[in-house]
Amino acid sequence: MTSTTLFNAYINDLPNTVTNNKINIGMYTDEVVTWTSTKNNAKQHKTLEQTINNALTSLSKWATENNMEINAAKTVYQFFSTRHKNTNFDLKINSQKLPKSESTKYLGVHMDNKLSWRNHIEHTINKANQRLRLIKRLAGATWGSTQETMNTTYKTYIKPVMKYGSEVLITASSSTLKALETTQNNALRLITGGVKTTPILALQLYTGNLPITWEIKQQAAVSLTKMKALTQTTWTTKTLDQQHLKTQLPPLNTIYNHLEQLQITTNVEPICPTTPPTEYQSLHTNLSLLSEIKKHDTPTAVLQQLALATINERYPAEKYLRIYTDGSLSKMDGKAGAGIYS
Repeated sequence: MTSTTLFNAYINDLPNTVTNNKINIGMYTDEVVTWTSTKNNAKQHKTLEQTINNALTSLSKWATENNMEINAAKTVYQFFSTRHKNTNFDLKINSQKLPKSESTKYLGVHMDNKLSWRNHIEHTINKANQRLRLIKRLAGATWGSTQETMNTTYKTYIKPVMKYGSEVLITASSSTLKALETTQNNALRLITGGVKTTPILALQLYTGNLPITWEIKQQAAVSLTKMKALTQTTWTTKTLDQQHLKTQLPPLNTIYNHLEQLQITTNVEPICPTTPPTEYQSLHTNLSLLSEIKKHDTPTAVLQQLALATINERYPAEKYLRIYTDGSLSKMDGKAGAGIYS
């Protein structure tokens, strides 16, 4: 945790170096991504290439000034467009030409050139099927785990993998998401012992699992609500007409449309960050007892009575809320424990 915090503090000024009115930058620990957008025509492609190269030059210069080095071997570029022909660009960093990627994985999400999310769902299904092998080992007609155990395993170990990235998967077409439903249906049959002719609705009701497409919409809506409640966010304040895509709705528009169909309001109260008490009042501490004693030379019963007498005299119950905390280290296994009582 400390090393991550220090690294974030070290690169904190990087966005100010690269970001301008044409370039955006996103960072998560050491994962840095820059992007820009323009009209998709031959006239704008040269300007687009120059804009990105200027940003890469600034990025490389910042790294040199801060005694860091950008790994060009792990750096790629990707051009997002709904056209069939995907343009190539001559982008360089530290005089090394960057390879073009047709699908890039960023923070666990695979992004294809058209943002159809087909590649991501394909990888997700492969990962889910690998985990489904555990359900197969747990299942058995006369032996194995109970249906409740297998269902819990599915909900906590496999379904989160399938729902990851719901905030953008909500824009995927129904035909693309259908593969996820098939994977969940196979899991439900393993859990219940159902056959292929068993109605899917019955399996869902019996196990308490909604259609995975519904849960994707639900998680996306919850994420939007949480982000709107946080006062630090800015992207949720964008108006819907600022999103420009010809063939599909952006995530924000899709979520709002879904909530509108369900007649759910998106008005939420902002979450105000709590202020630590140390910022508006001083704390007084007193570590001494009423009498000066040596802990190792005093019986435990005497220490206890003296501690209680000190608390009663200095902090009367009618004036103070008493909260007791304690922590101890076990000599047997080296583990520590703590407790709070009020």
